[in-house]
Amino acid sequence: MIEGSIKNMQMETFNGYEYYLKKDRELTAEEKEELHAFLIKMYPAFAKYYKKNKYYSTIKPQMTCLIREPTSKVLIGSGKFLWNTLKTQIGTLKLFAFGVLIDTEFQKEGLGTHLIEMLIKLAGEKNADLLYGSTENPAVHKMLSRLGFKKITCPVVYVNGVTGKRETQTINSYAFEFKKGIINRINSLKEFDIGIGPM
Repeated sequence: MIEGSIKNMQMETFNGYEYYLKKDRELTAEEKEELHAFLIKMYPAFAKYYKKNKYYSTIKPQMTCLIREPTSKVLIGSGKFLWNTLKTQIGTLKLFAFGVLIDTEFQKEGLGTHLIEMLIKLAGEKNADLLYGSTENPAVHKMLSRLGFKKITCPVVYVNGVTGKRETQTINSYAFEFKKGIINRINSLKEFDIGIGPM
């Protein structure tokens, strides 16, 4: 786990790789274009959504992390981080959510794990109740479990940020709880509405 506060962090390194955590408004037009191109490279099928929105994400995050190779400064990974206050059947929850994408050539080097550790710390500093993410990658399932995430077993629903339609999450959802017992209470619900999605 990283040490100290990262509230005002601009850049840190991990195993030589550079992590730049920025508010959305701090990203330059060039960085947004670079993120756009990176996401389409990794997920070509998503190109139509990114082009339609003229944005690098289907949901506008409050913060973005750019991970760069130290010598070439090429973008090799990214993370999005957003938060919202939800009114649920178990009360008001401060939900933080993330998405992480690492270039296949640089996977298995701990880059995504380090980014999620950063986000756990940042969400804790912002008094989150829950940090949420979803994946269908078995290696990521194991990594999230090691970091203390628990599986959400009830259906997760959201309003699709592109289509505006209400949908049910079709991949596994996980959450890190900052207040003990929240995930058990969520799992007792008929469904858990996270607002806008997918993450």
